[in-house]
Amino acid sequence: MPENAHGEGTQYQETPHPRRLSIGPIMCLIMLCWTGTFAVSLWYSVGELEKHAMHYARIQARTAFEKDVTYRRWNSMMNGVMAPIVPGVLEPNPYLPAAGRDITTTDGVSYTKINPAFMTRLVHELGAMESGVIGHITSNMPIRKGNEPDPWEGAALKQLEAGLADEISGIEAINGAPYMRLIRPLVVEESCLPCHQFQGYTLNQVRGGISVSVPMKPITASMQNEQHRQAFAHGGLWGLGMAVIGGTMFRLSRSMKEHERDAELLRKEVAQRIEAETQLRLTAGTDMLTQLPNRRTALERLDMEIVRYKRSKAVFSLLLVDLDHFKNVNDTWGHEAGDKTLVVIAARLKSLLRGQDTVARWGGEEFLIILSETPEKSALIVAEKLRAGVEAVPVDIGTEQITLTASIGVAEFHPGRDVAFSIKIADDALYNAKKSGRNRVELARG
Repeated sequence: MPENAHGEGTQYQETPHPRRLSIGPIMCLIMLCWTGTFAVSLWYSVGELEKHAMHYARIQARTAFEKDVTYRRWNSMMNGVMAPIVPGVLEPNPYLPAAGRDITTTDGVSYTKINPAFMTRLVHELGAMESGVIGHITSNMPIRKGNEPDPWEGAALKQLEAGLADEISGIEAINGAPYMRLIRPLVVEESCLPCHQFQGYTLNQVRGGISVSVPMKPITASMQNEQHRQAFAHGGLWGLGMAVIGGTMFRLSRSMKEHERDAELLRKEVAQRIEAETQLRLTAGTDMLTQLPNRRTALERLDMEIVRYKRSKAVFSLLLVDLDHFKNVNDTWGHEAGDKTLVVIAARLKSLLRGQDTVARWGGEEFLIILSETPEKSALIVAEKLRAGVEAVPVDIGTEQITLTASIGVAEFHPGRDVAFSIKIADDALYNAKKSGRNRVELARG
């Protein structure tokens, strides 16, 4: 339709036909979002439980370490403690000097001295049997052979000795089972020098560390039980939500179907009225012979160009085209041939213009052309192109071919004057073209 090509037409033509809303994709989207929400929540909860399990194991290891340090410090302050010798259970420490290590009481009971390191080892052995927590006093320069570090402890001690960390921990396997392993440094205190000064240690220097290994199996089992409870709770809430969503969507779908049945008749009636109004508007704004916009529509387009000019300040131009000696066509070959000629010339003019330009039948054999955003210099070039295009191709009227020419008046829109003024001076230019011999283009003077 010509109107739509230039951005016009009825309001109804621009309104898309209503589409039936499908409830299925919406329900799937909501269910997917609901499922995604619970999946993310469950994933987050499981992750937090795992973090808490790691945190709990690390705290347990730190607590064991602090207890060991406290026992050791107390023992050091006491300069060791004496305990009865029990063959096969508590033997004298071979790493302590024999002098002053063992005593026998007046009642004949033998006692041996337990220094901090020896007491720590005994406590670790007892703890491993009762709770499964493994403690190990270790050093890269051990006095006792059993205090050598394993590979993990050795690497960790190097970092502690270099001051790269105050604590190192992580999950490691011991005999195929996972353990939370933690090691902290032991620094040389005044009470440590009698035993370790010969190794070259000085006060506050890292001389080793205590590593604690907490078995993860019971902690993991407790965590997994809680994870199962979380999964069950999430699954129950998810299922309840899905049931509510499904029921709601079912009722909504049924209601929508009833509404669509009621609205279908109304849509058909509205469509019929829109079609009738569209046809009426097209008839009122279109020249029935050439199917070009008529004079009324051309004036509306001019108003639109003025609005565009006020917005962009890009001037437009008008062309008035008149077919030369057109009366001879009607007189010689009849009005039917004349009508056919007008249809052919109208189509030719339109084919030579841009999509944003307008060619309208102004009256009789006269056409008004609106060149959007085109100053008079460019308009003269377009006008000459149209003039040559009319003359170049004869019009086939059935039995003969006739060659026509056209005279064209060109006028640029004057912002300070109304559009009627621009039409008038274009008409004056057309008159001058006719007067000067026809088949020519004249620029308005005004």
